[in-house]
Amino acid sequence: MKEREKELLLLQLIRYVPLVFIILLFLLVITYISTIHSQNLKNEKENTKNEFIQLNKTNIKTSIDNTVVEFIKYELKDSQEKLETKLKKQVNSIHSIMTSLYNEYKEEKTKEEIIKLIKLTLKSVSLDEEKGYFFIYDLNGVNIFHPTKPQREGTNFYDAKDTNGRLIVQDSINIAKSKSKEGFQTYFFHKPNDENKEYEKLGFIKKFEPYNWFIGTGEYLDDFQKKVNKKILEHLSVIKYKYNEYVFVLDYNGNILINKNKKFSDINIFNSNRVMDAKIKYKDFISSNEKRKFIEYKMKSDDEKDYIKISYVTKIEELNWVVGTGFNLDNVNSLIKEKQKVLEKSYKEHLNIFLIVSICLTIILLVISYYVSNYIKSKFTGYQDNLKHKNRVLLKAQEIARLGEWELDIQTRKAYWSNKIVDIFGIKNCKQEHGPKFLKTLMYDADWSCFESSIEKCIETKKEHHCTYRIKRPIDGKTIWVECRGEIINDNTILGTIQDITEVKQKEIEAQNKDKILYQQSKLATMGEMLSNIAHQWKQPLSTISTASTGIKLQKEMNSLSDDQLISDVETINNSAQYLAQTIDDFKNFFKPNKNRVEEFNISSTIEKTLKLLDAKFKAQEIEIIKDIEDINIRSSENELIQVLMNILNNARDELLKCDYRKLIFITIYKKENSLFIEIKDNANGVPLDMKKKIFDAYFTTKDESKGTGIGLYMSKDIVTKLLDGDIFVENEAYTYEDNEYYGAKFSIKLNFS
Repeated sequence: MKEREKELLLLQLIRYVPLVFIILLFLLVITYISTIHSQNLKNEKENTKNEFIQLNKTNIKTSIDNTVVEFIKYELKDSQEKLETKLKKQVNSIHSIMTSLYNEYKEEKTKEEIIKLIKLTLKSVSLDEEKGYFFIYDLNGVNIFHPTKPQREGTNFYDAKDTNGRLIVQDSINIAKSKSKEGFQTYFFHKPNDENKEYEKLGFIKKFEPYNWFIGTGEYLDDFQKKVNKKILEHLSVIKYKYNEYVFVLDYNGNILINKNKKFSDINIFNSNRVMDAKIKYKDFISSNEKRKFIEYKMKSDDEKDYIKISYVTKIEELNWVVGTGFNLDNVNSLIKEKQKVLEKSYKEHLNIFLIVSICLTIILLVISYYVSNYIKSKFTGYQDNLKHKNRVLLKAQEIARLGEWELDIQTRKAYWSNKIVDIFGIKNCKQEHGPKFLKTLMYDADWSCFESSIEKCIETKKEHHCTYRIKRPIDGKTIWVECRGEIINDNTILGTIQDITEVKQKEIEAQNKDKILYQQSKLATMGEMLSNIAHQWKQPLSTISTASTGIKLQKEMNSLSDDQLISDVETINNSAQYLAQTIDDFKNFFKPNKNRVEEFNISSTIEKTLKLLDAKFKAQEIEIIKDIEDINIRSSENELIQVLMNILNNARDELLKCDYRKLIFITIYKKENSLFIEIKDNANGVPLDMKKKIFDAYFTTKDESKGTGIGLYMSKDIVTKLLDGDIFVENEAYTYEDNEYYGAKFSIKLNFS
């Protein structure tokens, strides 16, 4: 088929295929919707029922767990605190009355008269509406006052015990004698109307200092618990939910404690026939280890009809109660039927609307498709011309970028090279089917292994091939740099490009050479500083050697040189010479040819080495070094770090020489997360704001040309970022030291732990 016929066929397909597709799609959609409508409605009805039941379950569970149970737990906890508060308040009230009487009459009346007055007053005092009572004992166990049993007064109860053998009065005495002189105690005691059994009681004791008495009162815990239970049940009985549902409570014996339905009030669920199978399910639940669950069971309505009820129940183990609420499934079913009617009506309405909209949309799409296909036809020819133009533009762009494309057959290892690649490689009479073996004859031997490894890795892992290599052009013998990229486009072909990057590489090499020159300049500048430091450090020992040797000669000429003096002076000369030798070793270690050697070293030791190299000048110029350094080991290039530290410290020294006040340099080193921070700050008034952005630039300096080169901080940043895998930055900071305010520059170096 000719190319023109293919184009005409394509135009016919563009015109008519969308029309046919739209009509078929419309018919299929209508058929599909009609087919699944009934099934969807059936599923929707079932889902609605299940969702409605689940929603009601969630509601009743939430109401019980988050409202009822939490209320009961709060009341139980709060009731204990309220009881303690009540007892303490009652005793404090009696104590206050007795204290007032004592203070008022202690000067006028005898002790016996005051005691009689206290008893008379307290007989008329009632603790609460339930006729609770209090008692008074001395610290020997003798009862002083008992409002309900006056016959106990004057009797010693020191050895009185409850049913558990607890010494009640002795415990009370110990509380009164304690540091706080008051406290709570638990014990068992008879009730006034039941002398045959002792009940647990909570009491509060407080010492009455003037007569070494203690006052006490208490309440039976079971009586108090009954009050709390009654309060809880009264609160729960007024709770009402949707559909007139309510909270019900029964104990572990089946007794219904509260129930809004009067037919179930005050009955035992285990003995009732109205609850049908519920009694079995509740018995099983109470005897099981389950804490909470949903129970579905049958009930009888007022007209003796059976209905299903779902209840959510939970155990309140502290009270041996079961608390719950539920809903009637008959109520739910009636609501579901109403909702199903709405759904059926909604489905029919939506179906009618969909049919109308679909027909209208189909007509619109048919019209649009007709015009669009004609429009595409009119643009098709123009697109072909535009495509040819873009191909010409693409070829021109490749020529400007010196970019060529290639293909490699993975099985045969034959390659296709574009004309641009042949031109870049400078090859004559190339058949454009050369593979890697031919490329190897053009490539530098040192680069071949990298190229071969990258190609093989691309084939094995399906990842991008990326390699930079050098080519020696056969046509003129020139060396060019090539960046080669490629990706697998199918299982048997790698498609890629190469680009001539010779100019870029030459600029990179020039930049590297420039950095090497700057680094050497920085090293020489540092060496100049070192020589100056050596001169400072050698002045004193050389002077000592000169003085000692001259003294020996003079004393020898005068015949006054003793053996002891000779030995002493010779030792002085030797010690000074050893110091000079050690100084040379320190500086020699700094300039050893071990550039970029990574090793583990202690940062504190590195700081000491740096300061030792600068020690003479800093002391001579009265500069104080304040250190706060953590003991940390790090792997890095120690000599390069020393050079950076020396540059920063020398800059700080030069700025401090301009100051006529106390000169300080602070060195702080600490570890934070996975980084080491070195902070060096001075009090030389900081870096001018207009210079902060330029301070790490090459050849930028604030000193005279005769004193500064402007490469120290530039090389310091270069060393930290490129050799030490870190970062360096500067800021000005105000701070207080020894109650004095200072302001200066702070250089921070951040190094990553390797």
